[in-house]
Amino acid sequence: MLADPRHRRGKRHPFVSVLLIACSAVLTGARSFAAIGQWAAAPRRTPSPGSASASRRARRPSAAS
Repeated sequence: MLADPRHRRGKRHPFVSVLLIACSAVLTGARSFAAIGQWAAAPRRTPSPGSASASRRARRPSAAS
């Protein structure tokens, strides 16, 4: 038996992950495979650490009142 000389390319993703990404993209307005791919590849914005702690401080009741 001969070994297969081809290399595996790309990365294999679980079906559920791909399905969730596709559904999320469609819910946000993607209407084609290309649009879903662009949506999935887009960098995500993460909140800065300062803004998250500031919003928690704003909701926390103060001990002085």
